[in-house]
Amino acid sequence: MKRIVLAFIFCIGIHFVFAGPLKKTYISATVSGYSGSVVDFEFMGKEDLNMQYAYVENKQMEFEVELDDIVLMKLNAFVWIYLQPGDKINAAVQYDGRFFKTVEFTGTPEAVIANRVCNDMRSVRIENRYKLDPRAAAAVQTAPHNYYAATQKEWKVEKEILEAEKVQIPSQIYNYMYTEIESQFLSNLITYPMVCASMAKESIEKSMPEGFWTVLDDYKLREDEASLKSGAYMSFLLDYKNYVRRRDALKMDVIYTPANDMKSEFEDIASFYEGSLREGALYFFLCNQIMSGKDFDTAQKLSKQYLKKYNQNKEYRKNLTEMMK
Repeated sequence: MKRIVLAFIFCIGIHFVFAGPLKKTYISATVSGYSGSVVDFEFMGKEDLNMQYAYVENKQMEFEVELDDIVLMKLNAFVWIYLQPGDKINAAVQYDGRFFKTVEFTGTPEAVIANRVCNDMRSVRIENRYKLDPRAAAAVQTAPHNYYAATQKEWKVEKEILEAEKVQIPSQIYNYMYTEIESQFLSNLITYPMVCASMAKESIEKSMPEGFWTVLDDYKLREDEASLKSGAYMSFLLDYKNYVRRRDALKMDVIYTPANDMKSEFEDIASFYEGSLREGALYFFLCNQIMSGKDFDTAQKLSKQYLKKYNQNKEYRKNLTEMMK
């Protein structure tokens, strides 16, 4: 469900008022060896720009869009391409049937470097057989301590790849990429024991790896503009809040009782975060609740409270208002 929510948040858009003037951005691609029938270009948060082509071996697919801010585009869901307004990028993608093999980028030098680095990180992940979706790891009964160690190792390797090219990547793109990737790994670190406990119907304590309650002691939340565009980060903020609440209860030797209804969870998020972090986390939470459709009346009341008390971002206001209609 968490991944479904994340995909939904990308679709409705995390888009900020600091965006600049519109600039034309040129995108082209060729695909070979593919057994599918269509090639999709999906813009996260800008679904009106999405494109789809019938698959033809090595046929050049090209189009232009106008962007006013950085955006993540996914080619057939698997090839991730980060774009800035004014970029020119071409992706030559090779498949073996339905299985992705390689991609080569040409175009604006900064865009080429950023997207090559992104692909290098994902290639290492595949080579190491790391399961980014914790439910997939739990399904094959990966022991919590093994997944915990694998997650830390994989994030270290991928971070080193990104850091090696940092000076050649535009700062906004770098921050967006870094936060997007880090958030997924950190969420996995602090949620996998709960995933295992839920699937095995056991107590959470049986799934706790050594060092679990200290792994984020030195972690600093990110509040820069580019990082706050990341849907993965918005999702992580909710996981992080629950982790810290549980950790602090353990330190005080008291029983942790998580919020058991929508209103209580809303209030807990609001009391845990401040400023732009609170605004983003509450927005993500409310979108999730509205999409679930379980208690629309309460979600609508809380959304109105949020808009009156916490909201500054005009795009958030627009999206929530549309969803409540």
